[in-house]
Amino acid sequence: MTTSALKKEIIKTIDTIEDENFLQAIYTIINNRNPQYDFELSDDDKQILMEQEAEYKSGEAVTYTKEQVRKILLKNSGK
Repeated sequence: MTTSALKKEIIKTIDTIEDENFLQAIYTIINNRNPQYDFELSDDDKQILMEQEAEYKSGEAVTYTKEQVRKILLKNSGK
């Protein structure tokens, strides 16, 4: 069964269920699968991110590859 077909069957089945406890359990499962985040960035945080994005796009930001970071970390850890 495709994902789309499965979703349609689930919706059709849930639509016929009257058991409130069972529906609450399904609701809990769905909400735990897709967590909601209850925070917002401050205006200062947004400004910092916009500045960093502009630096990255302009080529002014210093960036490293994963391998470069690995070498730096190994060097600084004394290994």
